[in-house]
Amino acid sequence: MNGSGDLCSVWPIKCRNSHYLIRKSLIVSAFWLDCICPTCFGKLLPERLNKAPWCISTTGPQQKAYEAKSCCILRYAVTLFLTPGKARVICNDCGTEMKKFGFFGKERIQRYRCKNCGQCRSDIPDRPLDTMRVPFDKAVQIVNMLVEGISVRATARLSGVHRDTVLRVLEMAGEKCILLHDKMMRDLPCKVLQVDEIWSFCQCKEINVPEDLKGKGIKGDMWTWVAIDSVTKLVPSWHVGNRDALAASRFVEDVKSRLAGRVQLTSDGLKLYASAVEASFGSEIDYAMLIKLYGREFTPESRYSPPVCIGARKRRITGNPIERLVSTSHVERSNLSMRMGMRRFTRLTNGFSKKAENHKYMVALYFAYYNFCRIHGTLRVTPAMEVGIAKHVWATKELLEN
Repeated sequence: MNGSGDLCSVWPIKCRNSHYLIRKSLIVSAFWLDCICPTCFGKLLPERLNKAPWCISTTGPQQKAYEAKSCCILRYAVTLFLTPGKARVICNDCGTEMKKFGFFGKERIQRYRCKNCGQCRSDIPDRPLDTMRVPFDKAVQIVNMLVEGISVRATARLSGVHRDTVLRVLEMAGEKCILLHDKMMRDLPCKVLQVDEIWSFCQCKEINVPEDLKGKGIKGDMWTWVAIDSVTKLVPSWHVGNRDALAASRFVEDVKSRLAGRVQLTSDGLKLYASAVEASFGSEIDYAMLIKLYGREFTPESRYSPPVCIGARKRRITGNPIERLVSTSHVERSNLSMRMGMRRFTRLTNGFSKKAENHKYMVALYFAYYNFCRIHGTLRVTPAMEVGIAKHVWATKELLEN
């Protein structure tokens, strides 16, 4: 690679509807050239400078036309200009250099006007939140409020945005967290797991769901199946669905796919777990049930209180589980944290979920924040750091950037 000093590039990109110009200054020692697609805002042209088909020089401008890599359903013909000194913006219609022509919008996006044909163009702003126009700091503030148990409308009032914007941020963050969880939670060295399920509902309770919508996961009871590691407090797997054999099978199979070796598993007395564990793990697990016994006294004063636990029995199902590790205390404490950290899980309020997809996005966001961002009171680090898949405490913005 020849030359020294600053090199500036101007990339005119033509799409089927209009022309876009992207101006980006780069140093000759840089390794990557990044071009942003105006349709999906993804990167185009990942080429290393030392592997490019042209010779970089500061003796004069050079020009190379080629076809960019495919993005979405479009292909873009891109012309790259490398010139020493100041960056130039070239008109894609007549090839004449364009000059700065003020700003527009709240983001103060730079505009350019061609000296020859009078056409105006503008830079494409950097939007880390895909196509959303909400400021990045505002989106981080919204996420921080949601994971601390604040409702959607209260978040809208405190952040000064519309509630639809809050829901769009939730959807965007939830999708990113689902992908992050699926990518990072692999080959985990967990040894002692506890599983349980927690109840909530969407739109209405199960008794009020119309007959044609029952069992479809749109309205009614929503059960969140959770697995937690007793040692590292990591949540390696969760599942939102019904409380039936199919949901139990999917949940246990997902738990198995994320583990690196043999584990000891403890569940409550729900019989759905026994068949699901046998189908997924076979004999390669140490599995026990903790069956709690409750009193049958019911009074009007205790209508909203849980029944009194009068005892518990430990039952070995498969393998050789260690008796002192047979417990569900950690996963039940995790259920309490969920009800405190997500407003839609709070009982006897109108903060329940109105849309099943948003319910799943909120659960995904909460567990990603719990695993990577929140310092556990016992560990003094995050669960992800304790298990070894993260090296530092993640900031909330890192969830949105990944």
